[in-house]
Amino acid sequence: MNDDQHVLNCTPQMVGESSLLSRNLKAFLCSGGKFPDGVFASVRRWVKSLDKERDCVLVGSLLGLERFVIRLLLEQEVPLAIVFAEALPSDMNDLAMMLHDFPIKDALEAGRLLVLSVNDDAEDCTATGMNARMRNLWMLGRAQQTVVGYLRPGGKLFQQVRGRRNVLVLK
Repeated sequence: MNDDQHVLNCTPQMVGESSLLSRNLKAFLCSGGKFPDGVFASVRRWVKSLDKERDCVLVGSLLGLERFVIRLLLEQEVPLAIVFAEALPSDMNDLAMMLHDFPIKDALEAGRLLVLSVNDDAEDCTATGMNARMRNLWMLGRAQQTVVGYLRPGGKLFQQVRGRRNVLVLK
């Protein structure tokens, strides 16, 4: 089995409300680097359009625009799943430190949050380029729609979403 097929068939490590994965899943991805003017306003409009009762957003990073999206989703009480490229730590205190500046306690208690990892190597707790690629493939394979906050032409994310159906690049 190739690596792509392995990650699509893996059983993720999870903390939180696993039933969120049965909702209308929307993956939010973003190329790194500088973002064009107006991208934050576009993301804000998109988050406001989500249905709290039906949707769940898969967010794959804790950097840049993804941090902004996580905060908006938590504020708007839209269910979300944070998908790590690295393995989840076995100690809940370490996991809390990874998410320390997000107000996640209420979302966890209300069943609006799932934290998961598709990296099944418990020793590999670092986010490498390969792990991020595999995480993105898992998200792309599960989501009914992929929303891209910013897409750098020719970049790694561009290569992953090119030719896929149901991809919306925010303007």
